[in-house]
Amino acid sequence: MSVVVDLGCAPQHGHDGIEDSIGPLIERFDPDAFYGFDPAEGDWFDAAEREIEGVLYAELHRKAAWLYDGRVGFRHKGIRGRVAPRVRETPVACFDFPAWLGKQPEPVIVKLDVEGAEYALLAHVITRGCASKLERVLVEWHRGGPVGTRAWILERLECPVEDWHA
Repeated sequence: MSVVVDLGCAPQHGHDGIEDSIGPLIERFDPDAFYGFDPAEGDWFDAAEREIEGVLYAELHRKAAWLYDGRVGFRHKGIRGRVAPRVRETPVACFDFPAWLGKQPEPVIVKLDVEGAEYALLAHVITRGCASKLERVLVEWHRGGPVGTRAWILERLECPVEDWHA
């Protein structure tokens, strides 16, 4: 069973539906199951749920992928977007992605466009022993990550890692 997880699945500003992330991932990987997570507000959620086709099982959630279950700060402003506890703008629901990943029965393909949270998420996936659950990682690297963290992550992931650009 192939599984795709889309962290940051909301369409880019000014778009609706699934053409930015969900659609291209389903077309490329033809998964049996698809999970999408994004805390962004707007009409995109309902439109995306209606448009997902050709997948045996699909779930979309209005939550940010993070290091724990609860709430985390979120700023959705394109290139200045951020997910982090120190962000003082909109607190949103979040879930413990490394724990969720660790419970998956098979390795998954994961796309991350998570407004700077990719460094913390991938570092915790590695340190919490869940990296073996990654079949492939597609990541949009945002500026401002801790110095050396990207190299540290890339040295430790044993699956293919690709740059993602919506």
